[in-house]
Amino acid sequence: DPGDPTHYSAHDILVKSMNVGTLMFAEKMGKDAFLDYIHKFGFGSRSFINLPGETEGLVRSLDNISTIDNAVMSFGQGISVSGLQMAAAVAAIGNDGVYVPPKIVKHQTDHEYVTILNPSSYKQTRVVSRDTAKKVRLAMESVVQNGTGVNAGVPGYRIGGKTGTAQKPLENGLGYEEDAYIASFVGLLPIHEPKYVIFVSIDKP
Repeated sequence: DPGDPTHYSAHDILVKSMNVGTLMFAEKMGKDAFLDYIHKFGFGSRSFINLPGETEGLVRSLDNISTIDNAVMSFGQGISVSGLQMAAAVAAIGNDGVYVPPKIVKHQTDHEYVTILNPSSYKQTRVVSRDTAKKVRLAMESVVQNGTGVNAGVPGYRIGGKTGTAQKPLENGLGYEEDAYIASFVGLLPIHEPKYVIFVSIDKP
């Protein structure tokens, strides 16, 4: 069966956005390890930008997550993340697997221009190996070359990215709106030596 995800590599599952494939990876990983990665990538907590209105998103605790929750979270259902969180997580892939907390201020000084706060000193966390990050970047490049993100391709640039399609939940939180989605794309460029992350989200395209 050509649609059977067991016949595809992890690379192809990402490029083709195969939900069943990501579900199988999450199941094999187990709830503990899966949620550990979720948190290491910065989801479920506020960053250090210290701006009002920033959300920590919605990530269930280990005590409140079922096998079904773990499965659907693997492809983006049952979890809520902000654009900033997504950009920072993908930046970790571009940064050879090291997560760096996002910041909007380069540094703060006193009246004599002596640095009193340097956000670059915030704790950085290795989330995945350098080799794994490189493999993910190559898969992201394939997404743009011949996967779900071909419209993001720009002649002369090596771009990598990932598309996303999320159902919109009802206001009461019980189920989803019919035919209502949030479409997104997160990109890294240049993919061989990333310098920039761009996240785009469209509500009900």
